[in-house]
Amino acid sequence: MPNLIILEEKDVPAQGLNESKLPNRELIKEYFFDDELEMLQQLPTIEHTFSAEEVALLYPGCGSDILTPLLYLEKLAPRIERVTLHFVDTSGSLAMLKTILYEVGISFAEVEDVENVDAGSRGRGGIQFHWQHMLVTLHFHQQNIARFLHDCSEYHIYFEKCFRIMKDRMPEYEEVIYDKLASSGLVISDSGFLDVGLEKISVDARLSAYNEMIVGRKR
Repeated sequence: MPNLIILEEKDVPAQGLNESKLPNRELIKEYFFDDELEMLQQLPTIEHTFSAEEVALLYPGCGSDILTPLLYLEKLAPRIERVTLHFVDTSGSLAMLKTILYEVGISFAEVEDVENVDAGSRGRGGIQFHWQHMLVTLHFHQQNIARFLHDCSEYHIYFEKCFRIMKDRMPEYEEVIYDKLASSGLVISDSGFLDVGLEKISVDARLSAYNEMIVGRKR
């Protein structure tokens, strides 16, 4: 019988940046089904160099899922030292994201809600924290992904999970994602992206509920 995952939003304090506060692996287990976490540990490390010192990752339909992309980055691209996460969702879940980080032992600092000119929208707040060796800045954008993509600048990693139904409403969606992806950028998705010209990297297909897990590099 799979473990039961319960999410409960709390009003947690911003305790500031603290590089010594490492994620508690035992507490992380409470946010994953057992077999999923075991497969995540088998992800390969990619010998990869990005074109920027600070890597940008886009995650549409993120919901309250902060841990999965961090674990993927940790395993696939451990050389990343600074990453900016752009989480996009029509529902506001920043408070839940803060709660999860707090519950697994991560200390975060608030960042100013400044005008995001590149995205053509106003950010809905953000936080900064250390995850292992990475300095992570998370900007949460509460809006439709189509609107966000219209004016956003290029990103280095596209991350997708359980977004298949939403993107099916935009027939050109995957081509737009590929075009906005930086040269040699990565796509990490649990479905699709078979016909956009990615160089495929072998991963366990069972990481996807559709058995279609793909990690690919833009040529």
